[in-house]
Order: sequence, then structure tokens, then C-alpha cells
Amino acid sequence: MKLLHHKSGLSGIMLMQCLVYIPIMALIVYVAVDASVTLKDGTHSLQRGTMRLTQSMSAGERWREDIRSMTGKPTLKHEYEREVHTIPGVTNSVQWSLFEGKLWRRADESRAWAKMVDRVKSISIREDKREHVTAWVLDFELKPGHARAKLTPVYTFIAVPGHQEELK
Repeated sequence: MKLLHHKSGLSGIMLMQCLVYIPIMALIVYVAVDASVTLKDGTHSLQRGTMRLTQSMSAGERWREDIRSMTGKPTLKHEYEREVHTIPGVTNSVQWSLFEGKLWRRADESRAWAKMVDRVKSISIREDKREHVTAWVLDFELKPGHARAKLTPVYTFIAVPGHQEELK
């Protein structure tokens, strides 16, 4: 950069140099803004994924608690537009259902449904007979978080009822 020296001792840059430096600064600012937007989107995506993982793990652990305290075999019935899996318990029956893309649970038929997990694609509750015990398996698949997702999250939880003798 050539500085012009005037008799007054002040220096400056030429107009041609300004015309070169302004586009370079604009390019640097554009790249910085683009990088910060990409970082913000990635942070939000990570935050949503973490929330979905936490919801899924909490729901799975809650289901395992329900299975451990069950007193009979779970039943499946159709209620309005949803399949309802009922798990009989000592004091009440707990129900699990997939409705409108969400996994729901209610602790008693007189209570309201509580949303456990958002964006659920499918759910399956099945019996898994083993040599000495009968385990129950909950599988649920989540819908992808975005169109570019390469993996579909599928969660599997296995639980053994606490009262095996009574269930036979």
C-alpha cells in the first residue's frame, strides 16, 4: 500500500486501493456471516437431537418401570384412531399408545394422556420368551430430524416383569 505524504504530514490511501480493499473486506464479512449461520444451524440441530434422545431414554425407562410392576400380560385394543397397549398393574393399568406421530402414556384410564416422545414413526411391544423368564420388548422408531439425515433413530428397551411366577 502506497501512502501519500502531504506537506502537512498527513497520509492517506489512493482511491484505487480503496476499490480493491472494499470487495476483499466484503468477501471476508460474507464468509464470516455464512460460517456463523452454519454454526447456529448445527447447534440447533444438535440441541434438538439431544432433546429427542433424552425424551426417548426417559420414555423407555418409564416403560421398563411399568413392565417391572405389571401383574398380567399386556393387551392390545383399538380405541378411536389409536392402538392402545394396556399394561395391568397392582393398583391401576398403564396405557401406551402411538397417536399423531407422538408416543403417549397414561397412568390410569381416568387420567389424561401424557406425551412422552415427539416425531415417532412406529412402535412395537412384543413378548420375548427366554429360557427361564419372559421379557417384553419396546421398539420405537423416530422420524428423521431433517431431510438430509442419514440415520433413522430406533430405540429398543427390554424389561422383565418383577412377578414372573404370577404371570404364567
